[in-house]
Amino acid sequence: RTCRDDVASVLVSVLGEPAASGKTFEFSSVQGYPKPREGYGTTLARMRPDADGPLSVEQLDAEYRLMQQLLPGEVQDATKLEMGRKYEEVDAGEVSREKGAA
Repeated sequence: RTCRDDVASVLVSVLGEPAASGKTFEFSSVQGYPKPREGYGTTLARMRPDADGPLSVEQLDAEYRLMQQLLPGEVQDATKLEMGRKYEEVDAGEVSREKGAA
């Protein structure tokens, strides 16, 4: 389920996004959770256009498993999520260790 405010926000955001053209997609959201800072362009650019035809059963299964791993938050960069660090800390720019530590 997605709240109306989030539906409106995504629809307005993708209206002017060239990478959304010719693509059908679904989305879900968590009410009140921050949207990606850089918009949806990067995510949409990775999607297959509808003109490429339907996915094979194998591709569909693989994409479904991948969708189960989608990242929450504004930053959308799993490499910044260190052990024990929360997505909210990444979004806020908080560093849980000394700068330069390995």
